[in-house]
Amino acid sequence: MRTLNFLAAAALAMTAGLAQAGTVIIDDFSAAQGPISDTTVNGTAVVSTLGNRTISTNMLSSTTPPVSNTVEVTGGATGILDITNGGGDDSEVILTWALSAFSFPAGATNFKFSSLILQSDGNPTEVEFLLGSTSLLSSSIDGNTINKVVGFSIDPALIAAGGNLTLKINGAAGWDLSMDNFAVTFDDAVTPPSVPEPATLGLLGLAMAGAAAARRRKAR
Repeated sequence: MRTLNFLAAAALAMTAGLAQAGTVIIDDFSAAQGPISDTTVNGTAVVSTLGNRTISTNMLSSTTPPVSNTVEVTGGATGILDITNGGGDDSEVILTWALSAFSFPAGATNFKFSSLILQSDGNPTEVEFLLGSTSLLSSSIDGNTINKVVGFSIDPALIAAGGNLTLKINGAAGWDLSMDNFAVTFDDAVTPPSVPEPATLGLLGLAMAGAAAARRRKAR
């Protein structure tokens, strides 16, 4: 689950930067935590808290021993959230962050909870967002999502005051998920997102020049 196509991820990050002019990072997963495991099917969750992040994992069912479930934030500059379950094991993983009030630019639109999904299981992964005990939205991440920025539309008024933001994650037996950079993204009315910056145009130009050079080498 930790395999990452860095070139694809970089391209996605660049694309996300063009499409989303504003980003408020909730968790870049640079603070390592775990691994945390629940290997008993008893309804009792295993809980770990680090700073403003709490992780809970609860094994709901298991059909193929031995029971296996691991949640880990790897930490560092390339830190990710990595969740794995054994082939017949189904767990519910809950992350909670204590957030301060948000300050968004006037006129901003298209607010989303967004994350780079490095890899998801073959089945859809169900997600639910809550603020306190109030459900904000429920959705899913498509099966076999690889190196893709996934966003879930949200009304900014519901989260502006901050509070305890919860993300519940669950899937079919054996589900796995790796993700990076959980954030609130939005379109800033001041900076048109459809116009690439000069530095971005330069990078794209270099990439096109490199591709052309490669074609010329093959033609010789």
